[in-house]
Amino acid sequence: SSGRMITDVQLAIFANMLGPQHCNSVKVWTNKKWINLKDGS
Repeated sequence: SSGRMITDVQLAIFANMLGPQHCNSVKVWTNKKWINLKDGS
């Protein structure tokens, strides 16, 4: 239940902490749109 709602900032920080090894399953909110990190591999 807790942690189900994640803010854009929290998600961005979390994605940065995960790093490129998880880019296939992480999306980042940036410039008002979702970007899948795997696109930048």
